[in-house]
Amino acid sequence: MLTGDEFSAADALRYNFVQEVVPTGQELPRAIEIAQRIARQAPLAVQATMENGRLALSQGWRAAFANIAATQQWLYNSEDAAEGVRSFTEKRDARFVGR
Repeated sequence: MLTGDEFSAADALRYNFVQEVVPTGQELPRAIEIAQRIARQAPLAVQATMENGRLALSQGWRAAFANIAATQQWLYNSEDAAEGVRSFTEKRDARFVGR
């Protein structure tokens, strides 16, 4: 990337620059599919994951790793965590509220 050299989608996948390669014209439908899957997850957990990723980028993986235990404790005590357990035991989709 820093040299300006061109590379294929297969190379981008091999280099871990992208998560997946889809056929031409399927980029937007696949992106929407992934976004919808993420949107069904517990919003607090999604937010915490994104924050930890940003922390890893800005301060390194050790800082992100050090933050995990406190974040998990906070998430485990949320209403969404209880809803996740209930929905699993009741074999239904979770109804997360972001609390």
